[in-house]
Order: sequence, then structure tokens, then C-alpha cells
Amino acid sequence: MRKTILFQRHGEHKSQILVPEDRARCVEIGRQLAVAGVKIDRMVLSPLPRAIATALATCEGYGSADMPLTLEPRMGDFKTDSRTPKAAVKELKAAAVAKHGDDSDANLAKELINTPALHELLFARAQEGAKALVEIAAARPGVNETILVTSHGVARMEISL
Repeated sequence: MRKTILFQRHGEHKSQILVPEDRARCVEIGRQLAVAGVKIDRMVLSPLPRAIATALATCEGYGSADMPLTLEPRMGDFKTDSRTPKAAVKELKAAAVAKHGDDSDANLAKELINTPALHELLFARAQEGAKALVEIAAARPGVNETILVTSHGVARMEISL
């Protein structure tokens, strides 16, 4: 049995809508996968709109979205997790804006290390995301398949894998 997981981070976005350059990049990635002969058997996605839009743009370039699609909440963003202290997110965003000029995903990531109120939750989310990836890979035993997983980045899961 061979399982291949293609892990794709969502594209850059403004208010959950992919910026045109990243949408075009996703379409091109899909095209390249098709040209390379990669067969995507199923998709597992974060339920957030930017991850779904990323996967759909990739499928557009791939030439098909004719595969099972599953939304996996454990692949979602910590900011939408009901356990996330809203005051800590507000502090995180303010720090990103003050130090880097905006609260883009990249700038929020730079400031996470300086937001201790989120560290325990981030570690728990990392463990949950890693467990989800293991379950995704273990599903359908005996079946060779390639799975496109579109989420918010694997870096937070690496500490648990």
C-alpha cells in the first residue's frame, strides 16, 4: 500500500479571498500536477474559505474536481478555534501591525513566539493536526492513493509528527 499526501498551504488572501497572484499560482500548481501525471484520488481541506478556494483553484488547473472532498476541522486555523483566547489574538494582531505594518498571516506567524497566552493551545492544535494527518494516511487500508490536503501550514504540526 502506498499513500502520498500532497500538503498545500492556502494561498495569500485578503478577508478569505485569494489574492489574484496566489490564485493564479494555485491554478499553475494544478496544471503542473496534471502534466506530471499525478492522479489525485481525494482531497481533505480545512473548512475555512481560503483553504477551500486554494484547493478549488488547484483543481481548476488540474482539470478536474471529480474526487471525494472532506472538510477536516482539525486542519483549521487557530484563530477560528473556540478555545483560542480572543484577547490573545487581539494582542497578536496589534503586535503584528505595530512591528510589521499589517496583520497578514506571515506577520502573525512572526509574532506568535511572543504571545505566550497562545503557546499551549498551539501545541494542542499541532498534536490534533498531526493526528488528523496520520488518520488521513491510515484511512482506506490497502488502497494506493494520492491525497491533496489543503490547510494552514504544516509547520505547527512538525513538533508532533
